[in-house]
Amino acid sequence: MSEPDCPALQVRNLYYYRGERLLIHNLSFALSAGQWIHIRGHIGSGKTTLLRLLAGLLPAESGQRLGCGRLIWG
Repeated sequence: MSEPDCPALQVRNLYYYRGERLLIHNLSFALSAGQWIHIRGHIGSGKTTLLRLLAGLLPAESGQRLGCGRLIWG
């Protein structure tokens, strides 16, 4: 059972490079259960890469992903 004030997903200081190109720079956010986020941007801006990072399919350069305060990766 999760705590009511605990973010279901929290990302802190996420960085990701593709080659020498910095795609994600110091991204931080928190979502509680039932909240959603709208990800939009131009083609090649890193939307799918962000989703792959959050799913653990790509390794982040640095940063943390937490689920209700527990470290998932980072």
